[in-house]
Amino acid sequence: MHQPSRARRILKWTGVGLLTLNPVIWILSLQFGFQLLITSSCNFSIWGGQVALSICDFDVAKAWPNSAFTFTGIRKFPSKNLGVTWPIVKTGPLSTGHMTMIAAPLWLLLLFTAIPTAWLWHRDSRLISSSSDHRLCLRCGYDLTGNTSGICSECGERRPNVAGTT
Repeated sequence: MHQPSRARRILKWTGVGLLTLNPVIWILSLQFGFQLLITSSCNFSIWGGQVALSICDFDVAKAWPNSAFTFTGIRKFPSKNLGVTWPIVKTGPLSTGHMTMIAAPLWLLLLFTAIPTAWLWHRDSRLISSSSDHRLCLRCGYDLTGNTSGICSECGERRPNVAGTT
């Protein structure tokens, strides 16, 4: 057993940041809509507690000038629901071509972030709590097997309750 790796610590704290940001975005998305026209036929939006990606096989700006699909930015867009919906995949022909929209509710993204983040925190808490069984230094992770002084020879951290010491 070793001290948690830097990559795992970064993933854990990134997960915590996303878990904190998700409810804020959800609350704001109930009153405001954010839309980004990625290309002339691809649109990303957050509104009504959902994240949506729309892909068309035609140029939206030419087919629907001055429509909501060509808008980029934030605008007031009050939602009638609380964003507690299921994922949606809509596809179908339009008069100007074919369009596919994939929408995922923000609660689902929260769930997909919370599960791995909780697992990483749980795994690291087990690592730290079991370090006394594996005789690892809590500060630096150095293996203290055979150490009877109770002081880590790597970093100098004092360990109480080590066998053979008082």
